Amino acid sequence: MLSEASLIGIAWAILFVVVACMAPRALRGRRSPDREERPEIEFLDMGGPVIDAEPA
Repeated sequence: MLSEASLIGIAWAILFVVVACMAPRALRGRRSPDREERPEIEFLDMGGPVIDAEPA
């Protein structure tokens, strides 16, 4: 059986690994919602015919 000190050390190591894995995800979600980071979609003109979803 492991001693109490080694069990405490193992518990701290597990806690450290869990926090290290969760931190990037938490920091990614904290960005301000008013800042727009996604660029607008630009459609390339390939020179072909334009096809409408609803015919005229």
